[in-house]
Amino acid sequence: PVPCSVTVAGDGDLQVTTRVAVFAPTPGQYAVIYSGDECLGGGVIATVARGEGLPSGTTAAFRASSPA
Repeated sequence: PVPCSVTVAGDGDLQVTTRVAVFAPTPGQYAVIYSGDECLGGGVIATVARGEGLPSGTTAAFRASSPA
């Protein structure tokens, strides 16, 4: 598990932002969001951003389309 913040966009996509290292999130993989043992949902990773333009301390941010 990786601590993150999740924002739901107007189109229903999820914007997932982590502040700790995430090894190789890749478009086509699934992002699944849990609260403890409860699965809140997830979707297919559509895009991944790193570095410039991200909030200070952010390691990676990605959009997951087709939320489940």
